[in-house]
Amino acid sequence: GREHFTAKQWARPDARKRTCNACCEALTLQRQAADRAAPPKAWSSAKRGSGRPSRGKAPRHQLSGKPPIVVAENIDDYREAIAQHVRAADIALEVGCHQGSTTVLLDNACQRAVGVDKGQLVLSEGRRLHPQLSLHDLDATDLGGLGRLDKECGPFTVIFIDVGGGSVQSVAKLWALIESYTAVLSPRLFVVKSFKLAELLQRCQAGAAT
Repeated sequence: GREHFTAKQWARPDARKRTCNACCEALTLQRQAADRAAPPKAWSSAKRGSGRPSRGKAPRHQLSGKPPIVVAENIDDYREAIAQHVRAADIALEVGCHQGSTTVLLDNACQRAVGVDKGQLVLSEGRRLHPQLSLHDLDATDLGGLGRLDKECGPFTVIFIDVGGGSVQSVAKLWALIESYTAVLSPRLFVVKSFKLAELLQRCQAGAAT
């Protein structure tokens, strides 16, 4: 029960301390009872920033599907995509052109094709084999250089990418390139050669069919 003090007793520190402790305990019990009676709250990662998923309906992402991406498993499918998807009015860029064997096919199918790769030796051989081609020594991640090339030779409407798609790690690197090129170059279409990405898509399609 409550303790009652006279004015003289209340002046004593130990009396005030006991009363404060009793009040705190009473408030704690009231809060616990209210929490038990209240309905459970859903976690909100947006409010709390905790990264924990909400117990309610998950938000939907804005998936535009643009620009579309054609995924080729091998070099034959990669080159067949030229006839299927490249238009005569396109200006094409091939990233990872090597000696220009695919770039020259692109050049024959559209208004103009430009190839980029890293390595003077392989590009010198490409220029010897295909003197009509525009081949440039640029790394795939050199967005500044690719942006300048887009202004000089583009704008590029189709981008073909062949930069080592045989490993799991290459899929993440390839997606990073596609995201960067979409922001900097804004093509209408990508064609990529990646065995691992093609395998991933095949498994996704098989999963959707089950």
